[in-house]
Amino acid sequence: MLCSGATETVVGSATLRFDDCFKATLTYEFTDGSGRSGTIPLIRLTSNVSCLPGGDNLNIAGPYLLSGNWYRPNTSGQGLIVDVNPGQHFLFATWYTFSANGQQTGGAASQRWYTLQSGDWIEGTTSLDGVGIYTANGGEFDRPTPTTTERVGTASVQFTTCKTLLITYQFSSGDNEGKSGTLSLSRVGPTPAGCEDQNYFP
Repeated sequence: MLCSGATETVVGSATLRFDDCFKATLTYEFTDGSGRSGTIPLIRLTSNVSCLPGGDNLNIAGPYLLSGNWYRPNTSGQGLIVDVNPGQHFLFATWYTFSANGQQTGGAASQRWYTLQSGDWIEGTTSLDGVGIYTANGGEFDRPTPTTTERVGTASVQFTTCKTLLITYQFSSGDNEGKSGTLSLSRVGPTPAGCEDQNYFP
């Protein structure tokens, strides 16, 4: 990662309610003295894979089982949330990390959020090169202010097992321009049932 371990501070609470397989509502309240509270309606970003009104339909396509939360134990508080969507051949991930001098900066100013996006995922594979790394600018918290999205780098994504993931990254612009490296990540939580039956890995 771009910074070592992190400390966590509780700044509020939130409730996430799923109305159906496509819509949800996030209700939040901050206790950090800002007085911020509200409700945000949400819609699904990528296509539905296995959700039914009564629950999971248990007919999950192989690549989707690679989705999940990934991190490195020695940099807890950072990681990636990865969604491999077989219906759209799309890989989407959010990468929550820190600036290179995040320890000195501290607070929200040290935090960095990126997304990894590619519509070139091929069925039956476990890796993808040339995945764009993007950052969004200009937005405001819980306001419809327009944002601009900028590609700031490229990544390679390789699932080495159902429990391990390698991300190799290279930043070409932005405040992390020139930085590169490889993240060896572990899955957070249990491996989805059936992942190891897909014969993806030798």
